[in-house]
Amino acid sequence: MERVIKTFTGYGKVKINKPATHIVLTIEEFEKLNNEIRDTENEIIKAQEISKNKVEEIKKLTDKIILDEKENARKIIEAFQNDFNNAKNEIDRLNNLNSNLIRICKERANSKRKLIPKKTHSGYLILETKEHNNIFRWNDTKLVTESLPCWKTTIQSPYDCSIPYEVIERNIYTDLVNFIGANLGLKYVYFDASKLKKKELIEEWNNSDNFIFKTSYKANNKSGFWEIEYLTKLSVNMPKEMIKNLNNI
Repeated sequence: MERVIKTFTGYGKVKINKPATHIVLTIEEFEKLNNEIRDTENEIIKAQEISKNKVEEIKKLTDKIILDEKENARKIIEAFQNDFNNAKNEIDRLNNLNSNLIRICKERANSKRKLIPKKTHSGYLILETKEHNNIFRWNDTKLVTESLPCWKTTIQSPYDCSIPYEVIERNIYTDLVNFIGANLGLKYVYFDASKLKKKELIEEWNNSDNFIFKTSYKANNKSGFWEIEYLTKLSVNMPKEMIKNLNNI
């Protein structure tokens, strides 16, 4: 390999004040350089191929992991759905069983009290309704009381005392919403009217609608049935099917 200067007549040796413009290689040096370039290019191609294969391998592995995770998620969701459906079916079965037991209890209670028709009678009897004064108390800054006239009505339910309160309370409220309230001439229920402010309560009292503002329950061991005591603003209706002389039972 030799550094030279290109001139009009060809290539000459490098002079002291002039830098080389070309490098002249021997055939052996040229072939050696070409071989090195070719080897380098082959190594680059080989490295690119290895890199491409690695990328494809990683992609395949990633795709497999994603597919496996999707499959695991599908199995988990499917298992959860099956558990949910089984639980729902069991709840439906228990609800149906509970409904049937409640229906049978109600029919037996109606039969015991000679209420007809046994299968369709609501099973609710008005035992007593009377005038009452209820004292409301407010204690915001100082104690304030207000005595308001109302009515106290005791109703015998068709539910045996052996049935837990948590069960009969839900069923009685359902019956109240479905038909008892309308039969008694009631428009709505306040679960706790004492939480109303005095002005709000007086406004409700001056309203023409009748409503329940307090409910309490009693298991009457003598009769064997649950009883409900309602405090209402006005007297309740007395439907014929809800009046019964209990002394003749």
